[in-house]
Amino acid sequence: MRNKVFYRYLGCVIAAVVILALFYGFSEDLFESRSAADVIRVLSDGFAVSGVILAGTGALSWASSKGAYDMIYYGVDSMIRPFTSRRHEYESFYDFKLRKTEQRKPWLKECLITGILLLAVCAVLTGIFFLVDR
Repeated sequence: MRNKVFYRYLGCVIAAVVILALFYGFSEDLFESRSAADVIRVLSDGFAVSGVILAGTGALSWASSKGAYDMIYYGVDSMIRPFTSRRHEYESFYDFKLRKTEQRKPWLKECLITGILLLAVCAVLTGIFFLVDR
C-alpha cells in the first residue's frame, strides 16, 4: 500500500519535471547561458506553470469526486441517448446519480499536494529573483 502511494507521488513529480523542463524550459531557452536573474525567472515561471497545472488537476478531480459534474454529464448523455443504443435508456437523474456514486473513483490528492508544493517553490524563487535582480 505504501509503495502505491509513493508511485502516485512519483508520477506527479515526473509530470511536473516534464512540464517544467521539456515544455517550459525549452520554449524559454533555459539551458542557454544567461545571467543568474534570467535563469531564476525562467525557473520560477516554470514552477508556476507546472504547479498551476497539477494543482488545477487535483482540484478538478476533487470536484468530480464530489459529483460536481454529474448534472452536465447527465444532460449531455440524455441529449445523445436518442442517437445511440444505450443500456440505461430511460434512467432518471436520481438513478443516474446513485449509479455514478457507486462507480466514483477517489480524487487525485497527490496532484493537488504536489502542485501546491511547486507553487511554494515558485514563491521562494520569485523572492530570490527580486533579491538578485537589484
